[in-house]
Amino acid sequence: MLGGLGRWLRAAGYDTVIAVGGLPDRVLVTRCAEEGRILLTKDQHLAQTVMGTVPIVLIPGERINQAARALRVSLEIDWQHAPFTRCLLDNRLLEAAPPHLAAQVPERSRVAGGGVNGHTAEPVASVLQRYEQAALPEAFRPTRPTAAGPGSECCAGGAI
Repeated sequence: MLGGLGRWLRAAGYDTVIAVGGLPDRVLVTRCAEEGRILLTKDQHLAQTVMGTVPIVLIPGERINQAARALRVSLEIDWQHAPFTRCLLDNRLLEAAPPHLAAQVPERSRVAGGGVNGHTAEPVASVLQRYEQAALPEAFRPTRPTAAGPGSECCAGGAI
């Protein structure tokens, strides 16, 4: 689930590293510390172990929409931050294709032409808008063991 959440953060324009499975916890924590990132995790043991060493958010629930609402509250994530400015796969900032190459960009990959990774831009934008407007029930407020202010970079996907 955190890999999917990481892609939604990228869709909203956030610099998000998605950790590959199987990385040791200390590698995730070290990377977050070195890069000034916030560790997002569902692992309670990891959250307790690293508390105080890096900013961390323990993500509640089992669904991405619950996690998105939790980040909206705990980190003040703006889901309309800078939509469609990062690649969902590799996190790079997107650039406009030069006019002479624009025709070679596959139709499904063109935001203006209607797509991001096979999704039309309108549904992706509407999901980001729903995440932005969603109120979070008290029962799903995330645990936030350490402070992590707005503007910090996000890490997701098993963690980073």
